[in-house]
Amino acid sequence: MKYYIQNNDIYSVDEALTEGYDLSKTGSIEDLQSGKIIELNEAQIDFYNAYPAASTIEIFNCRLREQPEPSLEQIKAEKIAQLKIFDSSHEVNSFTINGVRMWLDRNMRVSLMQTATILEQAGETTITLWSEGPQRVSFEVQIHALKQFLAALEIYAKKCYDTTANHEQTINSLLNSNEVSSYNFKVLYPIKLNFNTNS
Repeated sequence: MKYYIQNNDIYSVDEALTEGYDLSKTGSIEDLQSGKIIELNEAQIDFYNAYPAASTIEIFNCRLREQPEPSLEQIKAEKIAQLKIFDSSHEVNSFTINGVRMWLDRNMRVSLMQTATILEQAGETTITLWSEGPQRVSFEVQIHALKQFLAALEIYAKKCYDTTANHEQTINSLLNSNEVSSYNFKVLYPIKLNFNTNS
């Protein structure tokens, strides 16, 4: 097996390339930079096998570039980005209705409360809720029970918001990268709600 390097690509072939290709005769860095094809030597092949994600220049030099250490502020920003992803995931934004996982964002909660009130004033006693996803499920819910649940869900959402904000504040107050890296932001969130329409 022969290995060749050209620009940003590594090639492996069974047979050595012949003169019909733009092969480098010197194997120099100048030839690499000019786009010529360079056959890797044994040391470069070993390095490539050890570090397959390395760049072509790193493979050519058999040396990984030193990456600058991220600053404390960069580490905090990364941690807060992870926190916000968690905050917007089903790990936080979900409840179950008759065992089916669902979520209603703030706009939907407000809209649903208004709709429930209008239906109630019109003499209706039930309202239909729909699950998310391709296989949607409908739930017939008593309006008075739904309004109570929506109030509880609003409180749950506010507590989650406060918890996330407190975590972000804590992360920003930490004094070194080890504290930030080891900080667990997946704790202290309120218990998720379960809504059973049959009770």
